[in-house]
Amino acid sequence: MDRLQPLLLNWMARGGTWRTPGVTADDVRARKAVIGDASGSLWEAGRRLIDEGERRGWARATPRE
Repeated sequence: MDRLQPLLLNWMARGGTWRTPGVTADDVRARKAVIGDASGSLWEAGRRLIDEGERRGWARATPRE
């Protein structure tokens, strides 16, 4: 839950710290993936929020080479 709360706050703030220069949606996913260790269902919901935040431009997509 400690990892989920900041994710929810960033979502409500339309990206919040996800907009920090250099941070990508993949960075957010990697940092929050530990949520899945406690609950697969919560992590699935968290991934959906991150994915939607990426689609909305609140979290930068990882540049592909």
